[in-house]
Amino acid sequence: IRGHSSSLSDPRPRGCRPMTLLRLLSQAEALCKQGRLRVVLGSQSPRRSRLLEEIVFCGRLPFVVKPSNFAEDHDKAAYAGKPELYVRTYAAEKAKDVEQQVLNDDELNAPGLVLIICCDTVIVQDGIILEKPHTPEEAVAMLQSYSGRSHEALSGFHVTLLSLNHNDESQVIISKRFDLFGEVATKISFGPLDQFSIEAYVATGEPMDKAGAYGIQGPASLMIQSVEGCFFNAVGLPIYHVSQAIAKVLESGMATLDLVQL
Repeated sequence: IRGHSSSLSDPRPRGCRPMTLLRLLSQAEALCKQGRLRVVLGSQSPRRSRLLEEIVFCGRLPFVVKPSNFAEDHDKAAYAGKPELYVRTYAAEKAKDVEQQVLNDDELNAPGLVLIICCDTVIVQDGIILEKPHTPEEAVAMLQSYSGRSHEALSGFHVTLLSLNHNDESQVIISKRFDLFGEVATKISFGPLDQFSIEAYVATGEPMDKAGAYGIQGPASLMIQSVEGCFFNAVGLPIYHVSQAIAKVLESGMATLDLVQL
């Protein structure tokens, strides 16, 4: 399976019942306990980890955090007017790197299924891609540009399911793979901001490790007038879209491998 939609509003296969991931959690949980399914989050973000654990997996599926070593050094000028391509490319590159790490990890590359989840989130203002600020002054400038205006939180995600086996020489072989990817945008509108409030927020240190210099789930929410679209996407993980993609690759992978009766 290779799928993509610019909005990916509903990536479920035709005829698929709603709440698909919830329906699959029992089977997936059983496979995890048997050591036949391993889940990897390719991100060191504690926010993504918490959303995946508590909401997407309902606390039922264990996963390993294995951050990508992808350099993230592409020239942003090459993506002028194409921020969707930027986040999609970054999510795919992260997934590629994490996949290689999995294949080289004896604790993860045992025969069975491996689910890899990667995501990249940026802020887009006036067509310009904004990531984490390098200095407090840069954070102040970013926040000033939001005053009384709207911008987008844009995430690209890539979900991969690998079916692994070993040959007679104990080499790892990918016998089957399933990939789904897409982008999700959330419109965020800030109220008017005064300089004192901006500098006070930057002084908390919170903006320095956040794309676009703010975290919607923290004190910055006091400056936000409205949110249109997925709130969790602005936190860093579009949980509806990612959960639907996870459900689809799991359903397709498990059905093809005859691991469960669906």
